[in-house]
Amino acid sequence: MRISAQVDFSAWEAELEALGERLDRQRLQDTISAAVRADLLDQFQTAGDPAWQALSPHTVAKKRYAGYPRKSRDGSIPANLVQQGGFGPENILIMTGALLASWTQDDAPGHVESFDGDTFEIGSEVAYAATHQFGAWAMLGGRRVYIPSRPLRIREEALKGLF
Repeated sequence: MRISAQVDFSAWEAELEALGERLDRQRLQDTISAAVRADLLDQFQTAGDPAWQALSPHTVAKKRYAGYPRKSRDGSIPANLVQQGGFGPENILIMTGALLASWTQDDAPGHVESFDGDTFEIGSEVAYAATHQFGAWAMLGGRRVYIPSRPLRIREEALKGLF
């Protein structure tokens, strides 16, 4: 299942047309892509905007027991997995880094990105992306629990100054 966010640029048609005369489409796509990916990374590193619901104590304990999130092979802490200045099992939506990478790295498994000139789309095809984007009921440890939505979105501030 694909989970994505889109920006419709039709409201900025005149500005885009003027910009299109100065830039080629690939450069425009690269500029938009870099700004949106930086914004999505910021949302992961600041635990959402609006703020995501904290993890339950059960989830934190389970992640701690399993040793997540993990350091790099050289023992260093991956900078992109730091959230609100910390690195530990309390970090929301950060366990292996796969979901984060699928939203923010164009070469990551599950990354979705397209631009047709009028619409830019970015998203994730990671199997559990929809659960985190919209929330869902799940069976965990023999009990039914609700996993709250912790959505990512393209914030308007990320696009300011591009046009």
